[in-house]
Amino acid sequence: MRVHRSALARGCSGQSLLETVLVMPLMLLIVLNVVNLGYFFVVAVNLAAAPRSGVQ
Repeated sequence: MRVHRSALARGCSGQSLLETVLVMPLMLLIVLNVVNLGYFFVVAVNLAAAPRSGVQ
């Protein structure tokens, strides 16, 4: 059984893998920085609330 590939797919054997390898570190960096920013806000809120709870 022969597999027929279209004319467009013949020259794109590793293009998808290459694009994934190039884009994945950038996406990971963005996701980790969003998590880090959320943690920063949690710490900032806790630091702002600490003096209030100490006064009570």
